Amino acid sequence: MLANFLEKSKPINFVAYLSLFFAFFLVEVFYTFFIDAFVFENLLNTAAFLSLFLLIFFFLNFIIIKNRLTFDNTFAYFLCTLFLIIYIKDLLDYKSLFSVLLYFLFLRKTYSLRTNKKTLQKLFDAGFWLGVLVIFQPNCILLLLLIYTSVLVYRTINIQTGLIPIIGVVVPVFLFFSYCLWFDKTAVFTNTFNQLDLNFNFSIENNWFIIFISVLSIVAFLLKTPKTIPVSNKFRMSWVLINMNYLFVFILILIGGFAEEVFGVFLLFPASIIITNGMELISKKMIQSIVFGIIILITICGWCFL
Repeated sequence: MLANFLEKSKPINFVAYLSLFFAFFLVEVFYTFFIDAFVFENLLNTAAFLSLFLLIFFFLNFIIIKNRLTFDNTFAYFLCTLFLIIYIKDLLDYKSLFSVLLYFLFLRKTYSLRTNKKTLQKLFDAGFWLGVLVIFQPNCILLLLLIYTSVLVYRTINIQTGLIPIIGVVVPVFLFFSYCLWFDKTAVFTNTFNQLDLNFNFSIENNWFIIFISVLSIVAFLLKTPKTIPVSNKFRMSWVLINMNYLFVFILILIGGFAEEVFGVFLLFPASIIITNGMELISKKMIQSIVFGIIILITICGWCFL
């Protein structure tokens, strides 16, 4: 059964998921780069895109396992891999793909506050990666709130924990400004942050997949929260952080702007974790398999017809 296979955390599972993604990736690459003619430069671009995707999958799995965001299964990894299929075409662009990679580097440090080691360094690193991400996607400055949420749930707010993330954000932005100033490209810096956009343009037609995973996430949230909140442990703290992660990214999607597709990809990580935690409460494997089957069918149909 499908649920039994997904429940196993073995190398063959990850090979299967990556093979599934790779198949769709090759189809998108063919229709994007090679349908008219074979160009060696496009072959190099394909290899570069695939390498970046593999890095994203590595950090995705690392964050889930290292921070114990789910039980010992591959539900979340599978869901996120599956959901990414919808966005492959939108991510065949260096700016978009680098933005997603930076987002996962930022999340890696933000969620790692779960442990007591090198707290101040983690806060600076989280702010630093967010600052680099802000250069690519200025609206992402909103995610600074996620760092402070992590501090509130795992640590305590004081002068150091309050200021260090801001310093981390400022450093790459200042370096970018210095570079632009040195090479007389201040217009590039100005134009970058002129893209900060509060648009609030959300249509169901263009965001049907966001609606779909949001419905699944809300159902999972309602199932999991009553069983999580009464228990005093680190997962309860992580559950708060995961849901705030979802909320902040959803606000980014509502804001819209020039990178709406990228923000949709940002939502996949917390959504996959939330849905997985809901799925884990279903005791019957048959029902789990049916739900996973429906998700697979909808995702593949969405990829084929949109």
